[in-house]
Amino acid sequence: MADRPATLTQPLTRAQLTEFVGPNPRALRVFEAFFRDLSQTLPDAAMANSAAAEAAQVAADAARIVADEALELAEAQELAQQLVGQVSELRDRLSELSRRLDTLMAGQDYATQLDQDAITPTVAYFGRAVPGSLTSAAVWQIKKLDFGVDGDVAVTWADGDAAFNNVWDDRASLSYS
Repeated sequence: MADRPATLTQPLTRAQLTEFVGPNPRALRVFEAFFRDLSQTLPDAAMANSAAAEAAQVAADAARIVADEALELAEAQELAQQLVGQVSELRDRLSELSRRLDTLMAGQDYATQLDQDAITPTVAYFGRAVPGSLTSAAVWQIKKLDFGVDGDVAVTWADGDAAFNNVWDDRASLSYS
């Protein structure tokens, strides 16, 4: 071959081919045709590879989107399960409140608490709730009794109403009117 070696990206000269295959004109034509076809095929193959790479990138992007949507769906399902649990808990609480209301409406006795204030002995608190109620639950009706020196008694209600929505344990810090 000549001084400069040929590469597949450079066309071979006729002199280089003659040097490679010898003076045989038929072999020369076959190699010329081969290298001509090769020089046309390589760019086509490169474009095909490029197109395949782009298609692979599109497929990878689509797979990423599907994976993200699957993750979002899983998160939505987990949230739905949490909501079902919360709804169940709410249903149980409503059932308990309904039971307590039925008890109140039936005229059953209340659980009661009476406490004389240790700091102000002329103050007492009276509370009532459905039997079995915890003193830490917001289910108590609480009234404050202020005994005057003249024998009068002033009655005020926690939060200014007779609702069963106060915590007995908080009786001294509630506002009364």
